[in-house]
Amino acid sequence: MTEGTPQAEPRAGGGDQPVALRKLRAETQFIHETRGLERQERDRYSSMLWNLMRLDLAPKVKIIDIVGTQLDSAIGTEDERSIARVVDHYHNRPTHAELNQVLKFFSAFLIQRARREPSFSGQQFLLFKAVDLLRMLTQYSTWAAHPDSESLVYVIFDAMGTGHPDRFGNYRETELTVYPLLKRLHDAPRDFNIRLRLADELSKQTSFFDALVQYDFLRRFYPRFYRDRHLDQRLTVIYSRVAGLFQNMLDHLGRGYRDARKLNSFIDRYNRHFASRKEAIVPITDASRAAGGKTARGLRQAAEHWYRRALAIKVGPPHLQTENAAKLGKNLLGERRLREALAVMTDGYRYWRGLPEEPEYLRRRVEYLQQLFDIGVRMGRRDQVAWANEEQREHGGRLEEMVRAQSEYTRRREQILLDARDEEPDEV
Repeated sequence: MTEGTPQAEPRAGGGDQPVALRKLRAETQFIHETRGLERQERDRYSSMLWNLMRLDLAPKVKIIDIVGTQLDSAIGTEDERSIARVVDHYHNRPTHAELNQVLKFFSAFLIQRARREPSFSGQQFLLFKAVDLLRMLTQYSTWAAHPDSESLVYVIFDAMGTGHPDRFGNYRETELTVYPLLKRLHDAPRDFNIRLRLADELSKQTSFFDALVQYDFLRRFYPRFYRDRHLDQRLTVIYSRVAGLFQNMLDHLGRGYRDARKLNSFIDRYNRHFASRKEAIVPITDASRAAGGKTARGLRQAAEHWYRRALAIKVGPPHLQTENAAKLGKNLLGERRLREALAVMTDGYRYWRGLPEEPEYLRRRVEYLQQLFDIGVRMGRRDQVAWANEEQREHGGRLEEMVRAQSEYTRRREQILLDARDEEPDEV
C-alpha cells in the first residue's frame, strides 16, 4: 500500500495559485476504511438509552457537526478548536484504535477540501492541519512509524515546495530525506541510528513535535539496550536535542514569532501527550505581551528541565555539555537568576578541558568566558571578574596566534602555487 518516493514535477507557481495534489492509494485506503464514520458516531451517541445513562462519556463535539451530513461543510480556522476537541475525546480512550480512524478520516477529508479551494491561501490552513493529523497518526502507530501517512505528507510538502519554493522549499527538501528514512524505520524499527537521523531531519524541517516524538522514543528504549557509560552518552545527546527544540522556539518567540498557529499546534500536542497539568505551556491566544510572556516562560522552563538533565550526566560528550551550560546560563541570566547562572556555567567550564584547542572551540570558549565575566560584573564578584578576564586573555591570545598562523600558512601556500605556476616551462 505504500508507494515509492514520488518524483516531483517542476511547475510554474507563485502568487496565490493553488497547488495540485496527486491522489495516492494511501488516501483512497483511508477513505475506504473510514467511510460512514461520522454517521456511525452520530447514531451511537444519539440513542435515548445512551443519553439517559452515559451522557458524560459522549463527545462534546461530534464529527458530523464539523463536516456536515453530506461531507460538504467548508473547514476554516474557526473549526480548529472543534477538531481538537474531537481528537481529545478519542485520545482519552483506553486504546488508540478509534483515534487512528478519526485521524485518517479528518486527514483525508481535509486533503479533499484543499483540492476544491480556488486559492493557495485557502489551501494553506487545510494542508498544514492535514499534516498535523497525519503526523499524529504516525505518533500513535506501532513503533511510531507509519509510511502510508507520511506518503501523504510527502505529497503535500512536495506540492507546496514546488509551487511556492520561496516559502515552503525547506519543507520539501527535508521531506525528500524524511520519507525514505521513515520507510526504512518501518522495516527496521530497532535501528536507533535511523531514528535519530529521522528526528534530526524533522527538527530541520521545523516539525518540532514530530522530532520530539522520535527523541522520546529513543529516550525510553535506550535503557533496554545500553548500559553505564554508553547509555549516559546517548541519553546526553537526546536530552540536549530535546532542550534544543524548546530553545529554538523560545529564540524565535523572542524575535517576534509570526506563525502563532504553528507554535500553538506544538503546544496543543505537547500538552495533550507529554505535559502534566503543572508542566502545561500556555498557548498564544492573541498578540498581547502577557500571552507571549507566559508562553515564553513555559518554553524556557521546559528547556531548563532538559538542559539540567543533560548536565546531570557527568560523562556526557564535552562539546554538548559546554553548549548546554552556555544556553542554560543565558536563559537563567535572562530571568535574572544570577547565582544559578554562575553556578551552572562555573560547573560546566570543566568540560572545556576535554575539547581540543582548535580555532572554533577556542572561539566558543572565549565567548563562554565573556558570559561568565558579564555575570561576575552584574553580581559585583571581583574574584569572578578577575578570573574570567585572565582566562579570556589567555585563550583569546591562543586564538589570535592560531588565526595568525593559519593566515600565514594560507598566504605562503598561495605564494608557492603562484611561483610553481610561473616556473612551468612554456609549451614548444
